[in-house]
Amino acid sequence: MSDVDPDLSGVEAGLASYVAARRWFRGKARSIAAATLRDAIPLPVDGRRAWIGLVDVAYADGATDPYTLPLMTVDAEQAAAIRRERPHLVVRERADGGAVVDAVGDARVLRALLALIGRDAVIEHGGSVLRFRRTARALEAVDAEPRPIDVEQSNTSVVYGQSYILKVIRKIDEGVSADLEMGEFLTHAGYAHAPAVAGAIDLAYGGAEPATLGILHGFVRNRGDAWAFFLGRLAQIAERPPAPGADPLGDDRARVRLLATRVAEMHVALASRSDLAAFAPEPITRGERERMVEAVRGSLRTAFAELTGRRGSALPADAASLVAVLAPRARDFEARLDRFITREVAAWKTRVHGDLHLGQVLVSDDDFVIIDFEGEPARPLSERKAKRSPLADVAGLLRSLHYATVAAARARGTPEARGALQAWHVESSRELQRAYFAGTRGQSFQTAPGDVQAMLDFYALEKCVYEVLYELNNRPDWVAIPLAGLAEWIERTDDP
Repeated sequence: MSDVDPDLSGVEAGLASYVAARRWFRGKARSIAAATLRDAIPLPVDGRRAWIGLVDVAYADGATDPYTLPLMTVDAEQAAAIRRERPHLVVRERADGGAVVDAVGDARVLRALLALIGRDAVIEHGGSVLRFRRTARALEAVDAEPRPIDVEQSNTSVVYGQSYILKVIRKIDEGVSADLEMGEFLTHAGYAHAPAVAGAIDLAYGGAEPATLGILHGFVRNRGDAWAFFLGRLAQIAERPPAPGADPLGDDRARVRLLATRVAEMHVALASRSDLAAFAPEPITRGERERMVEAVRGSLRTAFAELTGRRGSALPADAASLVAVLAPRARDFEARLDRFITREVAAWKTRVHGDLHLGQVLVSDDDFVIIDFEGEPARPLSERKAKRSPLADVAGLLRSLHYATVAAARARGTPEARGALQAWHVESSRELQRAYFAGTRGQSFQTAPGDVQAMLDFYALEKCVYEVLYELNNRPDWVAIPLAGLAEWIERTDDP
């Protein structure tokens, strides 16, 4: 611990166990050797002793990941209240009955962060430099009451009244975050269906490229995300299936069409600056397709090894029965991947969302707003910023529609309900693609019509394999959903 305030002495003793228990910690599958407080940058907060803590988590394999941990000291009375109401904020107990706590739970600290962004403050401490900056005009409502979102996520979000939402980024990656870079680009491009970026917090240290520690977005009034919305709609359909001959989508046809239109408009905006190398559309070469296939091939082999290793013991019965059908066809999956390389494909890549699903879309009034442009958290920053075919986002949404349909069918599995839900799934997938391609017709980045299905098939397989591995490690009871997706995929792509 280098040149850290004496008030934080002893905090490192329990730092590894504290960090390991947090939802935002990304290294849960790895063995932690030590966690050290590399720096604690003092924050100017009236009535509080607070810092932006920089924690280095060292693993047994020799690698190290840096994390953001805002810190604050509290007296015995305040510590007792935090232990009762929000015990997950207590980082370290102190001998005097007080504690060192995560400062995202304190209103004064959170108000100070917004004020620092509003005045473009710079704080230097040792070899670290914190830069708070506005990205647009002067901030409004800087005295709005902050409200941390207590549900632990991969980052920490704080809402300021009805004006802003600050994302405190926990895992520090060298370089500007994909979310900030994409958000600023879309804001300047005038895309109205993503939260506008209003400010940021950057960290420079040790000669490394400045990293993003926080992003301030305009607050979007919403009714929750599209995942919850469509699950509610599907529950209604399962309860009261449409009459024979009726439109299986009903009012949802217009909603799916609008969602697809917003995604198409986003892709048009992202491809609108051919003069910016980081965003200019480029053709996808055969060599790149070979690299894409090898990555998926490796993940596919890992997934089958995991599945066959668990089949007899840890897998739910529905998943085990699907594995029994799919495992003998492992070579068929690889043959389809080989075919993706050997055929000629005219396709383009641009910057894309990278992790688009219904949970990344807010329902705002009667419209949709797309959020969280960070990409898949498990990927390194360079991959999350890499250009891909926009069809990767389309495939992600199609997979999400499938997930929602299966989740609804699990909740109410009568034959009539399952039939109605399957009809909804088939027609919603068709409608989404129709509306999306109508919205991107004539764009320079559009894949040649004869190659669209091959690209969608590739990204659907990539997503299914990712989902299998994710569910095996996080929600084994759900792994049958992507396995069903794999079964549909291999059947659909079978040679005639």
